[in-house]
Amino acid sequence: MQFFVDDFDRIPEVQDPAVKRIFSNPRAHWLCKFPRNLAFRLQRFMRRCNGQIPIFVLYNIPNRDLGSYSAGGVKDEDDYLKFVSAVADGIGQSPAIVILEPDALPHAISSENQNLLLARTRLLAEAATILRAHNSSIRVYLDVGHPRWIPVERIREILPQIPNITGVSINVSNFVPLSECLSYGKSLGVRHVIDTSRNGNNQYDSEKDGWCNPVNRKLGVPPRSFIEKRMPSFENLDFFLWIKIPGESDGECHGGPKAGQFWYEYAKTLVS
Repeated sequence: MQFFVDDFDRIPEVQDPAVKRIFSNPRAHWLCKFPRNLAFRLQRFMRRCNGQIPIFVLYNIPNRDLGSYSAGGVKDEDDYLKFVSAVADGIGQSPAIVILEPDALPHAISSENQNLLLARTRLLAEAATILRAHNSSIRVYLDVGHPRWIPVERIREILPQIPNITGVSINVSNFVPLSECLSYGKSLGVRHVIDTSRNGNNQYDSEKDGWCNPVNRKLGVPPRSFIEKRMPSFENLDFFLWIKIPGESDGECHGGPKAGQFWYEYAKTLVS
């Protein structure tokens, strides 16, 4: 399986070769808006992939970050399902990996708002069904947060309510060391992918360092597929992926720009 590596230079003003190497690795493409021509744009993108496997992140659920740094999303559930349908139309019948709504389910669980949890669970289930109905070769991984957030037992209670997913994604945009992510994924007992984009430094104190642009973080292991050859003792692990694009800000903290904007100074610390 060969991932698509986008050759579009998003940061032409940056000439640092070490930072530029970030973009020589396959990375996810985040779909955070709903323009009228979304399906057409994705169809054009898929032609560029030329049979290689793209990685998409759907990040547009209503009230997606519950008002935090990445607040936003479409206005209501109807718009969201139209958005998902446009994504499915754009991908067409080609193979693709889709990460479904980072943090949406964990936020709903930790909010202790039962109505929010029920609504989100139902909406995520509908989204997965739409994607898989359009194209059975799409791999849909529902995001479940990271090992230090939601207990395994709680995730396992809810997953049966969201059919048509291939598995789950772990550690998206976070920094939890790989060993913890592997153990968490194994305990979940379902197929999974791990975001290894920024968890290369095993010394991470989530309480002290926080999740928003923490210092002393490093790139993790490069993207890799385990579909053809499984990792011993971790047979449910499908991929290491760079889902969060290294160098993009988590939000306006520690001097960073808005969430999602490339921050050259932070990228330098990741590759140093």
